Amino acid sequence: MERLQTAVLAACAISMLTGILQLLRPNEKFDRQLRLFTAGLMLLSILTPLLQGIQTLTPDWSLLEGSSSYEGSDFAEQVRQQTASQVESNLEQTLQAELQVHGINVESLSVTVHISAEDRIDISSVTVISDTPAAAKQVLQAYLGEEVEIIVESNQRAAEE
Repeated sequence: MERLQTAVLAACAISMLTGILQLLRPNEKFDRQLRLFTAGLMLLSILTPLLQGIQTLTPDWSLLEGSSSYEGSDFAEQVRQQTASQVESNLEQTLQAELQVHGINVESLSVTVHISAEDRIDISSVTVISDTPAAAKQVLQAYLGEEVEIIVESNQRAAEE
């Protein structure tokens, strides 16, 4: 607001100066030069306070610079770990739903995922505790393929331990 008041005050002062210069001009042949000079002066007097005000409104871009506490490799590793845990969680939910569709009761299901240096997601193993281990293993192998290690335990064996 203060910058705007300064700009308006400067415009009023330049207008008064322009009026005085119009009265003091020696003859009409200097009209074009006088108008050019006063227009430039008016523009400069209005824009200077406004540009100073705009500079105070510019964002602080230094916040976007990387801080020294986080290294690029540490950040990448954190992202890999978060991605792996989210993939594990999503895959556990999906496999749980798939087993329920086939009528297989699951006591617990855990998935181990590994993200390689090339950012490839590999399912290392799936461990299931179920009352029908053979059916659970068959459904999981059909769903995940032969490459994934599937460990299926019976409810009775887990209860005995």
